[in-house]
Amino acid sequence: MPTAIKNSRSQEERNAIAKAKLCEAALELFALRGYDSTSLADIGVRAGYSRSLAQYHFANKTQLGELLLEDMGNRDLQAHVLKLPDDADGQLAWQQLECHLDESWQNYRSMLDGSDSNLAARGEMILCVTAIFSSDSALREKLKAVSQVLIQRVRHALQLCIRDGVIRADVDASSVATFYTSSIWGLVNTLFAEPDSKEHLNEAVQTLKNFMNTLRQHSPAPPGQSHEKREL
Repeated sequence: MPTAIKNSRSQEERNAIAKAKLCEAALELFALRGYDSTSLADIGVRAGYSRSLAQYHFANKTQLGELLLEDMGNRDLQAHVLKLPDDADGQLAWQQLECHLDESWQNYRSMLDGSDSNLAARGEMILCVTAIFSSDSALREKLKAVSQVLIQRVRHALQLCIRDGVIRADVDASSVATFYTSSIWGLVNTLFAEPDSKEHLNEAVQTLKNFMNTLRQHSPAPPGQSHEKREL
């Protein structure tokens, strides 16, 4: 029995390694050829395997694309930084919002530093654009879901901040969350389209930070009233 378990784990590890290589190869080929001109067989060969291996792990290219988009949300958009419980402190939520903007932006900047990561990063952006304009509804829905996760987590963090008086009570958490997330998407798209504009984009990121900080400018409370904690 121990031998069987060991072999099973070894196979799982091999599958994980193969999937990781296939994902990396897919992004590189998307950057070099485009999404539509890349087949699962091409991806298998690029990863150093047979032409049929990718089809063993993925039923079709859409399934692989969905996995890559989900990975992007978890890794590059740093959505995990804003996964906060309902009883999280508002001050902590604000700190995580600040941390999220810094980490997600630095992550994308670092992706352009090396040629290999640059290629994969561009493949990722091509996949996103494909998902937006493709007739493949599954890809569109996955990208929408990835974006919605980040918007929901930003909104939740802002609601925690409002509840604990960290930001103004009149802040529209939903609108700010949508604006914040859309700003990050726009900055990232510009970064890949114009990599030489990093410094100007850094200033744009600072402008976004400045906007977020204006949410903390409390207006004076009416006589006899004070800012109190609110229920979510």
